[in-house]
Amino acid sequence: MPAPSTTWPQLRKALATLDPKSLDALLRQLHDANSSNREMILRACKIGDGAELMEECQEKIFKAFSPRKLDLASGRAAIRDYTKATKDLKGTANLLLIYVEEGTTFTRHYGDIDSRFYNSLEAALKECVKLLRDKLPGAYPEFRERFLRLVLRSEKIGWGYHDAICDLHQELEQHCNPPQA
Repeated sequence: MPAPSTTWPQLRKALATLDPKSLDALLRQLHDANSSNREMILRACKIGDGAELMEECQEKIFKAFSPRKLDLASGRAAIRDYTKATKDLKGTANLLLIYVEEGTTFTRHYGDIDSRFYNSLEAALKECVKLLRDKLPGAYPEFRERFLRLVLRSEKIGWGYHDAICDLHQELEQHCNPPQA
């Protein structure tokens, strides 16, 4: 195994020495290792549209909010993996919003959680708002109804969560739907 300090130029040089059969074997191992690698390779080769990975990531988010084991880290990791593999910002915004929607449903069903839980949801929503505001302002109308439902569903949830949802929604409304003169 190479030392952790191996640089990309060193690795590139080593890869250049591989014969086609060895390179093929390496790519196959990476492809078979996990869905993120597989999706990244397929996207690089212009095969597939990311739908399979989107579905897998949605499932991971749903499982992250299981009443048996709340696992916020795995939900966020699924979103990061999708983003790295696809570079699909709209899909990332969708997954971030799903994460917040699922967390809101979870707390409505199981009651008050803790500050770490609400901080994670707020951070995901801030990231989603930033994507929609700065990189995808034209996409906001597709997400607007979900944001409005989220504002309504977050009512009476403590820890300042509802206020944060309202503030972020208002920020998006003002930036992506400026008042008409």
